[in-house]
Amino acid sequence: LAGGGGGSDSEQNEVRGPARTTIPPTSSPVSVVAPTVSSGELLRWMDVITTASPNTSFDDPTTSSSLALEWMQSDPYSADLEDDPLLQRFALVTLWYSTDGPNWRMSPTWLDTGGSECDWEGVSSCSGDGVILDLSLVNPTPGSDRSFNLVGPIPIELGLLSSLESLDLSKNGLTGTVPTELAQLTSSHTLQLRRNSLDGTIPTEFGNLSLMKLLFLSYNQLEGTIPTELLQLADLEQMALDSNLLEGPILIGQWSKLIALGLSVNKLTGTIPSEIGTLTLLQNLFLGLNNYDVGVVRLPSELGHLTLLNYLSVNDAGLSFPIPMEIGALAALDIIDLAGNQLSGPIPAEFGNLTVISRLSLERNQLTGPIPSELGALTLLLQLLLSNNFLNGSMPQTICDTGMVRPEIDCREVECSCCKGISGNTC
Repeated sequence: LAGGGGGSDSEQNEVRGPARTTIPPTSSPVSVVAPTVSSGELLRWMDVITTASPNTSFDDPTTSSSLALEWMQSDPYSADLEDDPLLQRFALVTLWYSTDGPNWRMSPTWLDTGGSECDWEGVSSCSGDGVILDLSLVNPTPGSDRSFNLVGPIPIELGLLSSLESLDLSKNGLTGTVPTELAQLTSSHTLQLRRNSLDGTIPTEFGNLSLMKLLFLSYNQLEGTIPTELLQLADLEQMALDSNLLEGPILIGQWSKLIALGLSVNKLTGTIPSEIGTLTLLQNLFLGLNNYDVGVVRLPSELGHLTLLNYLSVNDAGLSFPIPMEIGALAALDIIDLAGNQLSGPIPAEFGNLTVISRLSLERNQLTGPIPSELGALTLLLQLLLSNNFLNGSMPQTICDTGMVRPEIDCREVECSCCKGISGNTC
């Protein structure tokens, strides 16, 4: 999730899913002269597939679905599969052809005719009877030997993996739209498609994913509004839609379990709704770099209800009006980034209660008055950015005495023995 730092494409401020492990392969691809599937059996396969996936077509022999079916005809393992295992294998083979499988950086076990797809790299979990539960083809480190580099569209046939609980295709070169067929993955609690080049809109059908806990679609080119259907995902714990081209207002659902929300770096308009204060388990909130209504949008005082909040980032968002003093009651806050707005009035003295805060970024606003002496209690500060405001007075000496921070201020207006100015020079 993108937060502060001017919206740079850094992973520092991004909400990320849990670390993933991959089951090591147990076999290697082997060359097998396979039996030919009879024409009658082939027709049965096609009927099974198109019944389960009506939009799949085999009219064009060059499509990924046609190529997958052709490969399976010469695959001895496929010959005796029942309908559900057949659909599972077909879905994965179609994914391989759709995303330039021959050039994946790490796929030695894919299209192995010698055994189950549960042994294919990236299939992280299967049930005892061979049903895929977890598919993770993420690129953990760009250019790493342990990466995949999927390039191309997500095939609609992935919707055939009806028992899939977790799908992670992050950090690849996926293009095209997000298939509505992924809404058929009703057993899924995790869907991660972040850091690709996907476009189009977020499918409204995603509102049917009632078990969804982690929905990460950040760092793509998704357009349109946030579907109202997402508001009904009552089990949602983390949602990252940041760094897209989303428009319209911020919508807040009945997300009583939500701990992380990322909507920054979009084209969202309107204001920040007071209903955000109902998300009382929230720990990370990123709303900056949007197109809110300048002169109208403010930080709602209801943020003071988010007592578990650890990271608050609403930078470069056109915020006006004073900073609500209620934010000073959020004792768990580690980082506040409100830079690049039009915030006015004084720095709340209540900020002195934020005793575990390490970064306070209020630069490039219209704040006035002296720096509160209460900030002297913030002995864990590592970064204090107050420049380009209209502040005056003196920096609390206790901040300088820690030796842990060199506050950035306007040296001509504020007396400080340890501060640096905008140019980086010591005051």
